Amino acid sequence: MVGRTVSHYRVLERLGSGGMGVVYRAEDLRLARPVALKFLPAGLALDRHALERFQREARSASALTVLPVLALAPPERGRIAG
Repeated sequence: MVGRTVSHYRVLERLGSGGMGVVYRAEDLRLARPVALKFLPAGLALDRHALERFQREARSASALTVLPVLALAPPERGRIAG
């Protein structure tokens, strides 16, 4: 899968896998941004309950807003951070 283009996503690397599928780091070629793609195993793609769970997970993930994380530390006593 790595190196392939699926729809408008270029698959860059495999991040991990579990019972519900495999997750890849990819690039959205239309929006030029990083994304994660998850693929269900073929056997689960035919399981109605697994598909419903996958869709719930996708809806939950799409509702998240991830902001850049900054590491902040308080300034040393008596000094002004700058």
